[in-house]
Amino acid sequence: IGKVEKIYPAANVKNSLYTVEVRLTELNGVKPGELVEIVLTRKPFTGFVLPYTSILHLKGGSYVLVVEGHSVRAVPVKLLKRVNDKVVVEGDLKEGERVVVGRESKLLEVLRVKNVNLAEAFNG
Repeated sequence: IGKVEKIYPAANVKNSLYTVEVRLTELNGVKPGELVEIVLTRKPFTGFVLPYTSILHLKGGSYVLVVEGHSVRAVPVKLLKRVNDKVVVEGDLKEGERVVVGRESKLLEVLRVKNVNLAEAFNG
């Protein structure tokens, strides 16, 4: 029994195997460097997969900016899992909605350019 610590992104070209580092909580006779067979299980994530650059981090939490016509609406989100440049979030989002993507400083500029009242934007 253990926990996956790291999955290397590139497979071995010869055998298409991936290197995975696992921290074992029960050794059961396993020696360091020994090859072992493992069974991986994972919990499924439900939510929306977004570019990580769409997340706006503020003191009150994490938000995404949803495009509505010629304006934006700040939607609070909970970050569930980040993998490289993608993040799984849950929040009051609908499939097909467009979100603003960019550096965090640029996302804040979007709010200022659109004359959005920050208190209103983040309170619904």
